[in-house]
Amino acid sequence: MKWNPSTLAYIGIDASRLPSLSIDNSPLRFSEEWISSHPLWSVLKDTRIYLGIADGMAASLASKCDTASDKQSVYATGSVAITIGTSAAARTVVSASESVLSACEPNAGLWVYRMSSQSVLIGGALTDGGSLVDWLSSYVGLNRIQTLTEELESQYLANKRCGRPGWSGLLDSAGYPMVLPFWSGERSTGWREDARGVLYGLSHATTPALMLLGLMTGIIVRLEEVVSRMRQVVNGIECIVASGAVLERHGVWRQLLADICFLPVLTLRQKDGERTLCGVVEHIRQSTSSVDEFASNECPPKSNWDFVNSETENTHTPEPFGNPQKQVVERLKALYIQDIKS
Repeated sequence: MKWNPSTLAYIGIDASRLPSLSIDNSPLRFSEEWISSHPLWSVLKDTRIYLGIADGMAASLASKCDTASDKQSVYATGSVAITIGTSAAARTVVSASESVLSACEPNAGLWVYRMSSQSVLIGGALTDGGSLVDWLSSYVGLNRIQTLTEELESQYLANKRCGRPGWSGLLDSAGYPMVLPFWSGERSTGWREDARGVLYGLSHATTPALMLLGLMTGIIVRLEEVVSRMRQVVNGIECIVASGAVLERHGVWRQLLADICFLPVLTLRQKDGERTLCGVVEHIRQSTSSVDEFASNECPPKSNWDFVNSETENTHTPEPFGNPQKQVVERLKALYIQDIKS
């Protein structure tokens, strides 16, 4: 594996000034020569050093959205990890076949980067996710966001109890605003840094709760577009594994994600630490010959690293894909073509 010559030429750096590249998960160690010349570091002479990985890759491994490993995904032939924190992303790990790599060309709207010699991470991301909830909270107050979310959830459940579509009177309300969530420009799928956010359809009937619903729907519809393009690359995507503060705290947003993407949405109950940290541990574990080898070196008990048996905490099943969410998706995609893509 070599550094790309045209990239090096463009930035004016000689390859001799850069470190060697590695494509596998094999650990590195300090050389005896280096340790002998740096005696203060001798305590680390037997320490294994693993290459750093991106947080998106770690989150996907921890969410078990890894169809490239010999375990396969524990939930489906293809599961997609969707995270809504400050930003938002949809991604999964797949085998690094030529068909996958060619299908993820830039005009497909997806990014792809290599994880190992056998696998790549594909997906897309939005710069603005939960940051838009923070933006709204700066106007209505942080404490009110929780209240507004509960108000929306209460109306959704009341509709269900009465036999109506859950989003009736919400997504089809006269005060519901359509939102293109590009306050900081667009990453996936159009890669337009000059794009700007759109609020369309505001009226005197627009309440703070409907504004919050509009923001979240706008984010999720853009993620649905990413998932739709991923389904052209990954066969048999059957579920979404949700993470990130926004999705983990509020079931109503997981339900909206399920209803717009028309896929069941799961959350994991993981035993130890933040999801990204768990993914780093899983990445290291895959590079060792056994769990015992990894856990023997003064690490916590190996039961703490048992990701294969992580249980689902919640499952949200999509409603039949009809009105009103179908109309909202179609209108938002039409607005995107008119205002951003054109």
